[in-house]
Amino acid sequence: QFNIDRAESVLISGGAIGDAFRIDESNDVQIRGGDMGDSSLVTDSMVDFSGGRIGRSLTQSGGVWTMSGGEIGEGYAVYQGILNLYGGTIQTGINVHSGSIVNIYGTSFVIDGVDITSGLIVGESFLVTDRDVLLTGVYADGAGFSFNLNGTPHDIPPLADYFDPNATVTITLIPEPGTGLLIGTGLLIAARRRTILS
Repeated sequence: QFNIDRAESVLISGGAIGDAFRIDESNDVQIRGGDMGDSSLVTDSMVDFSGGRIGRSLTQSGGVWTMSGGEIGEGYAVYQGILNLYGGTIQTGINVHSGSIVNIYGTSFVIDGVDITSGLIVGESFLVTDRDVLLTGVYADGAGFSFNLNGTPHDIPPLADYFDPNATVTITLIPEPGTGLLIGTGLLIAARRRTILS
């Protein structure tokens, strides 16, 4: 068992940690690589997860978990915490309980087969209140995602997704990679034209 307790700054970038990994009341934990085992617990901590792998049964109680890469195994439970998703892979069985917040950042979003991307405003979060629907799309990092927003835990099989109706789910559209560069180039060309004409 490996514990990080009340740490101010920790970086994990490789190696292997066994089962029952714990992070308690820590402010700046960065996980960029490595292999963590099963049955991990994170309590009231700020974690930036951008690489590596965490096994089955990760429980987040409070705090903020920001994910932009890497992989989390089956059975990720969030209690009264904030989960920011920019990329990576979460296997089936994410359970988001009452009072928790999930913010998903991506370049496309589809609810039950209906693409809603064109109706979103870049940079503005959109509250998803629907339950018992399938939410799919593409994360900011280009990876695809799929969540079943099941709203009733007793009607779903083990290791199925569950999003409590009293949990908050938002989606935020961000520019596709390269779009910002194209816009910037266009503005530069326009500025040069103005300079030549004046």
